[in-house]
Amino acid sequence: MRGTAKAQILGTVGRDPEIRQTNSGKKVCNMSLATNFRSPSGEETAWHRIVLFDKLAEVAEKYVRKGSQIFVEGRINYRKWTNQEGIEKESMEVVCFDLQLCGGKNSGSQASPGSEVNGNVNDKVKYTDTDDEDDDIPF
Repeated sequence: MRGTAKAQILGTVGRDPEIRQTNSGKKVCNMSLATNFRSPSGEETAWHRIVLFDKLAEVAEKYVRKGSQIFVEGRINYRKWTNQEGIEKESMEVVCFDLQLCGGKNSGSQASPGSEVNGNVNDKVKYTDTDDEDDDIPF
C-alpha cells in the first residue's frame, strides 16, 4: 500500500472557487492556489489544484475569493484519466482537510469587519474538516 503524502501550502487564490455538488448532494470546491518562488531565471509562480469537500467547501464558497491568501493542508492525490482524444492524462491535486483564511480586509476575501469570522477580519481563521460541531458558524 502506498503511503499518504501530505502538503502544506500558503498561497494566493487565482480565481473564484468553483462549487458543485455530487450526485449524493455533497458540496465540492475546486480552486487554484498560486505560490511564488525565486529561481535562477527570476521569480516564478507555481499553481496548485486544491479540492475541498463538505463543510470546507461551504466555507470556501462563503469566504474565499480571487486574491484571498489562504493556508491549506491536505493529502496529495494523483489522478489518471483519458481525454476525449483517447490520450491518457495525469494530474496532482491536494485534497484539503484544513483551511485557514490568512489575509486581512484587503486580501480578496468576502469577510469584512463585523462579520462572523472570529470577530476580527485580521485574525487568522482556522477550520478543520474533522471538527464535529453542528454550529451555524463553521469555525
